[in-house]
Formats: sequence, C-alpha cells, structure tokens
Amino acid sequence: MCSMPGRNIRLFIGFIAPITLGTFLFAFPHLPHPGLFVAAIYFVGVQSVLYSLIVEFWINRRVHFLSHSVLAFTILGLLSTLPWGLFWGVEFAINGAVVGLVVGLGLRTLMLNSAMNKTGRSQST
Repeated sequence: MCSMPGRNIRLFIGFIAPITLGTFLFAFPHLPHPGLFVAAIYFVGVQSVLYSLIVEFWINRRVHFLSHSVLAFTILGLLSTLPWGLFWGVEFAINGAVVGLVVGLGLRTLMLNSAMNKTGRSQST
C-alpha cells in the first residue's frame, strides 16, 4: 500500500517545486540551463521556504473553502515574486502567481489525501 507524504515531505516539495516549476516556465519554450536553477534558488529560495511554511501551517489548516485556497495560493505566489517582478517585468510576477496556484493546489491535495488516509486507518482499527 502506498503511504501519503507526511508533513516533512510536503514542506520539502513546497520548497523545491516552486523553484523547479518556475524555472521551467521562465525558460519556456527552451530547456533551462542548470545555472538557472542555482540562480532561482538564490533569488527565490527564501520566498519558497516561507511559501511552504505558510501553506502547510496556515492556509491548509485554516482555509476550508477551495475558492479561498485558490485565491490565497495565487496571491502568495504573486507576493513571492513581486519584488523581482518589479525589477524584471510583470511576466515574472505572473509566473509566480501561476506557480503559487499550481504548487498550492498540489500541496493541498497531498494534505487532504494524507488526512483521509489517516482517518480511514483509524476507523478500520
């Protein structure tokens, strides 16, 4: 039986997924140069850590409606890249909003599946 990822795995995914997805979107339609990943960690690494912590410990625990979650993930992604978006252009900030939405929905799905898996296990024992 496949076990759902725990909190530490979700936090790691929440850190690495925005950097990876954002780098691919930023370089699209070309494959990103490996140095771009290093630059992405440098420029948005702290924001990715904060994004991951906020999603795990605040949004996914306190926001119960999907529409509110979608709005929160999008705004959080936008805010994560806004300083660089002002410097490099609005496309960078829009990229951050899209990445925030996609990664947030993925993390929320993992969290909900993990919660349902725990509930199902506790009822069957």
